[in-house]
Amino acid sequence: MSQLQMPLDSAAVKKADDEFYANHPEYIQNGKRVPLDPNNPADSAACAEWRASYIKNGGKEKESPPQKKPDDPVQHCGSEQPVATLTVRWSKAEVTPDHNSTWPPATPPTDTIPDEAKVQLIGETTNVPDGTSATMTICHCATGAGVTGGAFNNLEVKGGKVVDPATGSALEWVFEGKHKLWDPWDKPYYFFTCTVNFQGLSKSTPKDFAAQQAACLRLKYWHCCTAESSTLSGVLPECNAVAGILNGVLFSKSLIQNLTTVGIPLAQYGSLLRNTYVFHQASHGNALKRSDNSSIPEGDPGESKYTKADWRSIVHITPVPRFGDTQIANNADIPVAPRYLFYASTCLTGWEPSFANAMIARGTRNVLAFRCSIPDSEAPVMARKFYTRWASYKLDPSKIPECFFKAGGDHYKKMKPILYGAGGGAISEGLSPLEIAGIAVAAVACGVLVGVAVWALLKK
Repeated sequence: MSQLQMPLDSAAVKKADDEFYANHPEYIQNGKRVPLDPNNPADSAACAEWRASYIKNGGKEKESPPQKKPDDPVQHCGSEQPVATLTVRWSKAEVTPDHNSTWPPATPPTDTIPDEAKVQLIGETTNVPDGTSATMTICHCATGAGVTGGAFNNLEVKGGKVVDPATGSALEWVFEGKHKLWDPWDKPYYFFTCTVNFQGLSKSTPKDFAAQQAACLRLKYWHCCTAESSTLSGVLPECNAVAGILNGVLFSKSLIQNLTTVGIPLAQYGSLLRNTYVFHQASHGNALKRSDNSSIPEGDPGESKYTKADWRSIVHITPVPRFGDTQIANNADIPVAPRYLFYASTCLTGWEPSFANAMIARGTRNVLAFRCSIPDSEAPVMARKFYTRWASYKLDPSKIPECFFKAGGDHYKKMKPILYGAGGGAISEGLSPLEIAGIAVAAVACGVLVGVAVWALLKK
């Protein structure tokens, strides 16, 4: 059998394709034409049929070689198949998770996705026919586990590139809360595997983030420092200072959002909370009576004068009834809670545990708050102490309790700081009883008091 003249005649190829697939619907799967494989004996008859159609429609043959002997190997259709290749890479080395690109957001609690949160999965091929199907799967480098929603089975090759048929461009990816952000916190690296259904092509981007970090995709730590500055002069400088400390940590970036009203819609506030590693709030706070939403009449209500179940600690930021346990549980307006820390630099937000319990129930590891009204001038001092120490640990979540204990001792008398959540009541290694006893560590995780030994120290 003579070889076909190269290059192939594109018009004859199209006519031969159309005729073959019209006659053989079994070679069409999910609306896509399955390419013939000249190296597969099962396709030899189909190849011969396609070749005859190609010549009938104007395709040319080379001069026929000498006739083969009966025991010579059978030739396949067309000329010798060129070797296909596949290369893969991320379009960039680092991304943030999805967050607001404007204020107010365009579609609260979401917004137009900023470019720094987008990454493309690049797959490039040679000698692969257009329309060939392909898949991509995103995985964690640390464990090899697939990322939730990170498997794509409907891709195809077009013009030597693996593309999303819906857009005609490379597949685009954005991280958000459902993808279990920063877990593990210190290994937020990702790779992807691409498989092209032609000549067994399959490639993965590097997985070894220790040796090939630049070739892996890193998810940066994303934080939001929110100030409500209409009546508080110290909150914006506090947020500026905290953001500066967070930005000084490698692979860490913080937004500063200055609000000038306490009545922003809940969905707008939820757009700031979502997909954050740390959320720092500097504004008014309060404890409101559940029956009529009235404010508690004292700046330091103490621990026994009022029945705490009758009250709800809040952040004074959204419209009445303000931002508390009920609002935190609103999945529609608060799609994702902060991952590791909500720092409430606000009055009375920690006086009773409902605020913290609701935040922890949504997945936040720790809530740092205060059990009395706090001085506008002193709050930034404690915040700087806490974040400076935590930054020295590269924002290791397990170090939050130690950093809280170390920072809070000097401020217990005027601010009564409290840590809720994991490790809130544990006596950290290296801390003396006097250091611990300087802080009210009545840590509550979902309503359960922990740290009995610490509490006993405080009562002495």
